Amino acid sequence: MGKNKTGKYLKYAIGEIVLVVIGILIALSINKYNQDKIIKKKEQVYLVQLKKEFIDKKNTLSKMIERNKNNYTAAKELVEILNSKTPITDEKLIKKEITKG
Repeated sequence: MGKNKTGKYLKYAIGEIVLVVIGILIALSINKYNQDKIIKKKEQVYLVQLKKEFIDKKNTLSKMIERNKNNYTAAKELVEILNSKTPITDEKLIKKEITKG
């Protein structure tokens, strides 16, 4: 009778160990899933912020390019005025060209 009980208890203990291991594996799997969700949410926030920053930088660069084009045009016109053989009689015109950009 003692052997029968020992065998039953041994089977019961092994069954309990297997159930605990399965429970731990399930808990680890759920934890990994939750961690992955958190990481993906953070990635989305970072990507949205990066997109906004890129758009802001693009707009800033576009404004700078436009300003530089205006400065170049004004400088080119000023050089043409200064290189012309006719005397400069309109000081306002020169000031306008200098402050154009």
